[in-house]
Amino acid sequence: MAVTLIEAKKNVQDALQMGVIDEFRKSNFLLNALTFDDAVSPTGGGATLTYGYTRLLTQPTAAFRAVNSEYTPQEVTKQRYTVDLKIFGGSFQIDRIIAGMGGIVSEVTLQMQQKIKAAQALFNDTVINGDSAENINYN
Repeated sequence: MAVTLIEAKKNVQDALQMGVIDEFRKSNFLLNALTFDDAVSPTGGGATLTYGYTRLLTQPTAAFRAVNSEYTPQEVTKQRYTVDLKIFGGSFQIDRIIAGMGGIVSEVTLQMQQKIKAAQALFNDTVINGDSAENINYN
């Protein structure tokens, strides 16, 4: 549903209101802690959403040894995995008149900030609770 003029006017009615107060600001530990990779292959113009990687299955050992003796050999084991990347995000609609209306808070900025928060919340929930058996759109 598009943002209406009545909804947009809520940001410009009160001269004392100098910004939008978001009392439940969400920090995002998961997104800040993860290392992101350019996972989509540039081969073929990035048309593939399959990402391959190698996972280490065992950790090698280390030991002390006596003089004139040898270490017991032990190597790390690994396995190759592939995953299909999933697309997520969102959209909103604002009439160009409302988008250019200005006011205390830009309607475009507000909608974008809230959409980013929604994407962060979805990401967190999917990392913790995601189940492709319940939703085929994520893995």
